[in-house]
Amino acid sequence: MKTNYYVPCMMLLLSVTGSFSQNPDKTDLESRKVLCINAPINTEHFDGFPMVMPNGLTLYFSSDRPGGEGDLDIYVSYRNSLNEAWQKPINLGTAINSPGSDHSVAISKDGHYMYFTSDMEGGEGVEDLYISYREDITTDINWSVAKNLGKEINTKSLEACPLYHVENNRTELYFVSDRKSGWGGMDLYYSLWNEKEKIFGTPIHLKVSSTENDMHFEPERGLIWSSRKGGVGKQDIWIANFNEEKEEWENAECLKYPINTVYDEGMPSIVKDFSELYFHSNRPEGVGSFDIYIATNN
Repeated sequence: MKTNYYVPCMMLLLSVTGSFSQNPDKTDLESRKVLCINAPINTEHFDGFPMVMPNGLTLYFSSDRPGGEGDLDIYVSYRNSLNEAWQKPINLGTAINSPGSDHSVAISKDGHYMYFTSDMEGGEGVEDLYISYREDITTDINWSVAKNLGKEINTKSLEACPLYHVENNRTELYFVSDRKSGWGGMDLYYSLWNEKEKIFGTPIHLKVSSTENDMHFEPERGLIWSSRKGGVGKQDIWIANFNEEKEEWENAECLKYPINTVYDEGMPSIVKDFSELYFHSNRPEGVGSFDIYIATNN
């Protein structure tokens, strides 16, 4: 299946307080310098769906560059410090990648589990969520053959862009789906881990979803990838506020230039100290159909 690579994909969680007018993260992001990452990360092909690890030294992304296993493959790149360039990407191989489209990586807090999206054969629906395990968390060459997360999460509709999050002794899996229970297009859901049953429970719909396509949520700062109305382009990066009294996300606001442009921006991912924000875009200063960009305050 030749994927429309910026089709719906998203998820959610965070802990930001105060109104947007008082939110320093939004002001900080809009004052940053945005740079297209050099080769060998970006090519003349599609490069997108970035997911940077909290320490900023490992970057997972997807590409349809030649030499892969299928339509979109998942790659990983490393660097030794935040001041060094990214090394040549490594294809994760057939345990993860299929002849179809494989993208949107999320790594568990302990580093042992990978969650990702794929339309590989044998799934429940259009795209499903998959899981893989590695014993040695220091290497990406020993991932087990990916398994479908099953009907507790996946449906005949599209499920994509997983996020594994642990906070206050709660383990949560966030993802996006266009299942009939939503408000239209892709909506945001999360599922709680049931330790006794060893499964994720019934997915819960997030009210910060819109009637358009909501395609990804970054948990540390409430960054959303969405095509909701009021944006700068067709697809933009938004920032949501967490209402502690209601215990729910609300009041998403679209980020201004240089984060968003009249083109498409999406899939925000940040390092732990928030010094670097990664996202993909098809803005014309890139080298391929979509490229990975970094917003930095350095």
